Amino acid sequence: MTLEDARLWIVKSSLISTGLALTTLAIAPLFGALDWEQARRLGELILPLFLGYLTAASHYIISGKNRTVITRAHSGGDLLTLLVKGPFYLFALLLAVSMLVFLVSNRPAAVPGQGMSIDALATSITVALSILAATTSIVVSGIFPSSHTANNEP
Repeated sequence: MTLEDARLWIVKSSLISTGLALTTLAIAPLFGALDWEQARRLGELILPLFLGYLTAASHYIISGKNRTVITRAHSGGDLLTLLVKGPFYLFALLLAVSMLVFLVSNRPAAVPGQGMSIDALATSITVALSILAATTSIVVSGIFPSSHTANNEP
């Protein structure tokens, strides 16, 4: 395995693992496997690890010595593509699942008081947004540098 293969594997695995873990935790309370608080707590344990990997990859891609990675042409399976598109896909998935769980758990036929609260929905949306903040915002700063950065000025 090359270093680039390892990087790609870590990013792909982190995106997939985060998506699977958080969607599973979002729907688990619908089936009585966990309550909303337990699901939130487990998410707090899982999320930092994978966000750390994704953030490190995002910093790597825009670091000075790797700047050519951003400026040269890329194929569809490279690290930059994954770090630009992957978090947006993950955000869309988590937002859709969160909204669906909220709607299903609070439908008229649901047991009153057992549905996802607006606070739990807000937490789910915050988690989805944090994935973008931890990854895409870093890459965006490298893709769209300020005029000072672009001219190598402080």
